[in-house]
Amino acid sequence: MNPELLILLGVAIFIGFFVQTVVGFAGSLVALPILLLGLKLPDAIAYISIFYLFSSAFMVSKEWKNIDQKVIGKLTLASVIGVVIGIIALTYTRPVILQKALGVFILLYVAYTILGRKDVRPGNKTSTAFGILGGFFSGVFSTGGPLYVIAVKTM
Repeated sequence: MNPELLILLGVAIFIGFFVQTVVGFAGSLVALPILLLGLKLPDAIAYISIFYLFSSAFMVSKEWKNIDQKVIGKLTLASVIGVVIGIIALTYTRPVILQKALGVFILLYVAYTILGRKDVRPGNKTSTAFGILGGFFSGVFSTGGPLYVIAVKTM
């Protein structure tokens, strides 16, 4: 790996997860566009996923007593289904289409937050759908967090 790419990786991960530390989410939403300046989409997602693996393991071990196992149990199956679909899409779809889908996803989430739809409680089936979508976006972009938040709020 050349030094410029290593610096890009370090800066992107630092900025992305600094934002996540400050606001509580969006680490990969910030890091991914920066990484795409020097990496192909699958490579950028792989680096973010590796970082998430270690940081998530640390956070789960630290917060295990505060985690609602019932909610996690319901969300796990939907998430696994979504991740498998997302990885298949990443493997067989052109990156340009996926990058446009990421842009649409970010814009829709921003609109969702600005319009104040945070208190909507559509029901348990909707939480399963958001869990699958969260898994899909995690598998494709490592950015399923906002959809998981919506899924948990609807439970």
